[in-house]
Amino acid sequence: MHLIVGKGRRIKRMGKVFITFLGLTGLLCSAPKVWAQAPRAIGTPDSASISESLSESSSSPEFTKKNWSFETGFKGRKEGKDDGFASLLRFSSEFEMRLSPWLRLEASPYASYFSSRVQQRFDDDTYQTRLGLNYGHLTAEPFSGLLFKAGAIPQAHLDNSQLVSKFRSFPGGLGEYSFKGIKDTEVGLRVQYVIPTSSSLNTQRESQEGLPTFVTETLFAKYSDSNWDTQSQIGLFSWNQIPARVAFESSRAGNTPANADSEAETRLRYGYSGWYGSLESIYSFDNGLGSGLAFHRISNTEAPSSLADSQRISLVGIFSQPNFGVKVEVGTFFSEGDATLARYASSGYGNTNRKGEQIFAELDVKPYKFFLKGEYGQANELNQRTYQDDIQDFSVTVESYEFQF
Repeated sequence: MHLIVGKGRRIKRMGKVFITFLGLTGLLCSAPKVWAQAPRAIGTPDSASISESLSESSSSPEFTKKNWSFETGFKGRKEGKDDGFASLLRFSSEFEMRLSPWLRLEASPYASYFSSRVQQRFDDDTYQTRLGLNYGHLTAEPFSGLLFKAGAIPQAHLDNSQLVSKFRSFPGGLGEYSFKGIKDTEVGLRVQYVIPTSSSLNTQRESQEGLPTFVTETLFAKYSDSNWDTQSQIGLFSWNQIPARVAFESSRAGNTPANADSEAETRLRYGYSGWYGSLESIYSFDNGLGSGLAFHRISNTEAPSSLADSQRISLVGIFSQPNFGVKVEVGTFFSEGDATLARYASSGYGNTNRKGEQIFAELDVKPYKFFLKGEYGQANELNQRTYQDDIQDFSVTVESYEFQF
């Protein structure tokens, strides 16, 4: 365990050095347009170059993506004496507006409408109607392969819902550099520094609290050809300065509290920093059949070994024909009590202190451009806790393709 912690700290210091490198690179690349317009040789540029430069500088912003989709169906959940059932109608959209050759605005607002019957012990917004952002940020691309994002950063890029739900987005910044490797391989490094969303009333804290942060540093690789589709990543994570209200809610969702005398005084017993990794690979045969494997792992190096780990293994089967496609995924998972900060982990896996199974099926009706999806999961307690019970979760939905406005 001491060896793992030592390695984690050394790698983490390397991550901080990389953040500094990204900052310096950003300063050097902050005026790519000026560079692009600089004369290539001593002398006066010809009239064609002047005309082209004026045309580029006077061009107005334009949309390069305007898509929308919808999802409707039923969702249900049961945990001990708590249960809920709801109908859902959700509209999602994606916009991309190019502001300059190297700067664009990307956003994905959504509206979810629920009609539900819920009985539960604690406040929960799972089946509440809401407007929100899947993501919304400015993206600067000084040159191909280097990206900087600032705004509401989606957490789906981590591809590990047991670490943090893929449906969450946090305000902050992200830097990424990737390049093409051997044959069809893409390799890259991604760093994010974001602020986990939360709100606290004065009665829910003892005094003014420090700004919470979530920091990740990730190495990733992708490979794709006519048959193989493989992606993997490994990285470090750290949750810092956890607010009392988040600690209180996390203690009810599986984390170990140091004290929980009142919501305003709640602190968690352990820190939440460690490493995570994933590997997903699918092989498709020429007749439309395909199969694959997905593996995800988390380890919190600040918690005892009996409370520190999370893992998910899934088998995937696909069958694709001109008029339809089928995908089935069956998986098993566990998440020990302090593998990650429970408040932000996916409730579909029961947050933390859970073990269980999930099955997902999808039918792609290609002529009519929609998917029929079904999902069922069971997440039982690993260790008995006062505020937790075994969970059953299901959903049946119809989801459209993306359409253009």
